[in-house]
Amino acid sequence: MADSLKQRTASNLAWSGLSSVLTQILNLAFGILLARKLTPGDYGMVGVLAVFTVVASALQESGFIAAITNLKRATARHYNSVFWFSVLMSLGIYAILFLSAPLIAAFFGKPELESLSRLVFLSAVLAGVGTAFSAYMFRELMNREKAIIGIVALVCSGSVGILLAYAGFNYWSLAWQQIVYVGMSVGLRICYVPWRPTFNIDFGPVRQMFGFSSRLLVTSIINGVSGNILSLVFGKIFAGQMHLVGHFTQANKWNLMASSVVGDTVRPVAQPILAGISSDTAARCRAYRKMIRFTALLCFPAMIGLSAVSEEFILVTIGQQWADCVPLLRWLCIGGAFLPLHALFQQMTIACGRSGIYMRMNVSLIVLQILAVIGTARFGMEVMVATYAMLNVAWFFVWHLAASPLVNLRFIDLLRDTLPFALAALVPTLLVFVFTQGISILWLRLLLRVVLVAAAYFLILYLLHAQILREALQFIRRVAKK
Repeated sequence: MADSLKQRTASNLAWSGLSSVLTQILNLAFGILLARKLTPGDYGMVGVLAVFTVVASALQESGFIAAITNLKRATARHYNSVFWFSVLMSLGIYAILFLSAPLIAAFFGKPELESLSRLVFLSAVLAGVGTAFSAYMFRELMNREKAIIGIVALVCSGSVGILLAYAGFNYWSLAWQQIVYVGMSVGLRICYVPWRPTFNIDFGPVRQMFGFSSRLLVTSIINGVSGNILSLVFGKIFAGQMHLVGHFTQANKWNLMASSVVGDTVRPVAQPILAGISSDTAARCRAYRKMIRFTALLCFPAMIGLSAVSEEFILVTIGQQWADCVPLLRWLCIGGAFLPLHALFQQMTIACGRSGIYMRMNVSLIVLQILAVIGTARFGMEVMVATYAMLNVAWFFVWHLAASPLVNLRFIDLLRDTLPFALAALVPTLLVFVFTQGISILWLRLLLRVVLVAAAYFLILYLLHAQILREALQFIRRVAKK
């Protein structure tokens, strides 16, 4: 049983990891090409609409993907019920947003947002069609198929975005890129999933799951507001200066891209695996601690490293016009290092059926972030972003207090599973940063910092005989032999 679980976890982590790495490489390439052609103002126009799109997506999904995954037996009736709920909900939400478009444009003082928002919000309708299919793939751990879908959809949408940007469509290219990505993803999920919806509409299963999913819904909405609250606040405070919102949007995009390399590797695996370990608390704790170590192994060097090379990375890849987003990216990466670890706590509470803890923890964090951002508004954008990021760091320890009793995870064990990786990444990063500061050629300084820090990090863990590193290397060798 233990070996089977270990192999299943490793296999799915491998597919999730491959998908995550390839996705972010493609995002990097498309992001550089688009950022070199478009302006900060173009990104700001689309960025201020993100909070509405995220909330709409949360409402149409309503936590049912996680709710279906936690069922002991999911039937076609459950999927069909979720399908029709999501489709009808997404259509209703789009109708409200369509009619609200003039108000949104007036709020930000940008008449162009009226027509732009009506296009962008169509992505919520498309996503509603795919919710039940996403639930099926998530529950059945179809990570290979999800990897293929994500990469194909990204290539198609990125290509469309670039063609439109270079044809002079400005911010419309970002909107169409989003629409094509969601549409392709949904279409390919339908092709891969064997289940099909029927017109036998029955909302009974939805009502039965809603007690659990409703808490996830509330949290998803709050998370959506949290993740985009700065764009919303900046869009209002700096009305008429969309380029400032664009700088934050660009910085946050690279931050989320880097943290997603880790988060998207572990997130699709954590809840299904943990939910499948019945009531064996000891086994669940062992599996959870291994996920923590694997996450820490990747997230700390990635995020600490990106924070250290923010200036070189931005100037070399997307140019001087984005220089103002460098200090924002540095702060966001510090907080972003802990986001994949937050996600593990979240997935664990869901797997244990404790959506109430999930909701309370996330809502509390969001409320604090909103208050902190508003309270520091008079000090400027960088202070607001720094405060937001440091709350993410502090909340990692609050998560432990609230959720670790579910798997009997002691605080000392949490430190053992995370602190060595943080220090192994931080110390060489600081040393390399100081010793390479005198190099004036930006691309050479960037290359040296990345190579030297990566080599030092690997060497430190290898000499310390880090078990999770050895297991990862052994798995890579087995895969290479096959």
